[in-house]
Amino acid sequence: MTDFEKGAMNAGRSVFTQSNRDLSEMTCRNLSTVLKSVEHLMLFQNIYVIEITEWSLVNDRN
Repeated sequence: MTDFEKGAMNAGRSVFTQSNRDLSEMTCRNLSTVLKSVEHLMLFQNIYVIEITEWSLVNDRN
């Protein structure tokens, strides 16, 4: 499992396991925060992949 996948799972898990509260107590705000966290992780992963690809292409030419 990649760090990205672990981060996304932890972000999701933190909403659903808040001291074993009922799901009915889960607020829209908490869900929104998790979705933003996952979105940032995905954005970070995409940038990371692009940087590695560009670095590989530069090194292949040398």
